[in-house]
Amino acid sequence: MTPARWQHIKRVAGDALELEPAQRATFLQNACGDDSTMRDEVESLLAGSSDFPAGPRPETFRYRVSTFVRRHRLGVAAATLVLLALAGRISVAAWQAHVARAERSKAVQRLGELRELSGVVLFDDHDPLAAPPASAEVRQRLVQDALRYLDRLAEHADGDRALLRELAHGYEKVAGWQGGALRTPSGVVLSASDSGASVAAALISHQKAIATREQVLQLGGNDPADLEALAYSYVLLAEVYLLSGPPEKAFEFFQKASPLAESLLAADAAKESRRVLSSTIYAALAKAPGSSGGAQLGDTRTAMAYLRGALKLQEGLVADFPNNIGYQQKLAATYHALALVYSAIGEHEEQLELNRKGLAVTRTLVAAQPDSALHQRELAVQLETIASVFVQLKDMSQALSHFREALSLYERLKANGQLSDADRAKPDELAREIANCEAAVLAKGKPAP
Repeated sequence: MTPARWQHIKRVAGDALELEPAQRATFLQNACGDDSTMRDEVESLLAGSSDFPAGPRPETFRYRVSTFVRRHRLGVAAATLVLLALAGRISVAAWQAHVARAERSKAVQRLGELRELSGVVLFDDHDPLAAPPASAEVRQRLVQDALRYLDRLAEHADGDRALLRELAHGYEKVAGWQGGALRTPSGVVLSASDSGASVAAALISHQKAIATREQVLQLGGNDPADLEALAYSYVLLAEVYLLSGPPEKAFEFFQKASPLAESLLAADAAKESRRVLSSTIYAALAKAPGSSGGAQLGDTRTAMAYLRGALKLQEGLVADFPNNIGYQQKLAATYHALALVYSAIGEHEEQLELNRKGLAVTRTLVAAQPDSALHQRELAVQLETIASVFVQLKDMSQALSHFREALSLYERLKANGQLSDADRAKPDELAREIANCEAAVLAKGKPAP
């Protein structure tokens, strides 16, 4: 027998050993064919010839794997396909996570760029309107740049509470630049607007801020700070509607703010910030129904009820924080606003009582800050208002006394170069009022005081 034939016989015998005994006969028939000599040699080897090992090959790991694969070809193939599919899904998921991380990193980078925009300080606490006003063209360009960056950031802010809060604050800053409303430590103020178009743009920015703050709350958690911020956002938008109309829209958003503030106050009625929020919203709610000085719905009784609610909270704040100038200013303003409502319904005695309370608070402010032109002017306005009430009540002596004190304040402001352009005519107007009062007093046969 040639070496090559012997090697072939051993190879066939080895393959047969890897099969189950029931499968060997078919295998040998196929492998040996009509070569009976070869079949005898193979069977001799399988039967235990000294020239060939009688048992199976050593059970190495490679041997076991190859044997398993040969016996379970279909199962191994199916398992391989499943593993390949899982590997593909894992690879896709890993790639998507990588893309998400890259997008988040890009958003953070853009936020950094936004913070550094020259001349557009969106996230600082100072009031940008306190700086010298830029030209209309420069301001418009700054607003456009800020909105473009904010809108880009908004595309990548889903699920990121911190970024959403920053965006809402940014939109509100821009709204202020456009002639909308601004939040201050003591409440809400309206900024100057250049045109109706600017106010319309401010409305859109305020609406974006609200949508962003609502998205923060939709993520869950109901953080009290987020609830308070949303309530203020509603008030800011309502203030702009109060200015531009219609008052129905203003009242709608004031009412949206109210339950948020009430729930916060109910949870902690002693907390200072929540008392401030509720008093601010009550005072704001009074404007749309029937408070004087702007578009309103003619419902003075509802306005009166809201102002009473604001007054109660503000009186408590001033009592608890007597050195807080902002609280005192708000209290004086609310006394004045409620007095105007009573004036509108012809109840001048109630009006006078409230005006006097407001006047007492303003005198305290002037005493605390005697060089403040703002406090002096507010005192002069309130004195003039009270004098007019006394005129309606036919008490010319009291009217004359208050007109004269108001005139002296305006003359002091003028002498100090602090009289605004809007008040340039006030000294002459008050001089005429004084002359009329003096004439009325003399007509009654009494010397002018």
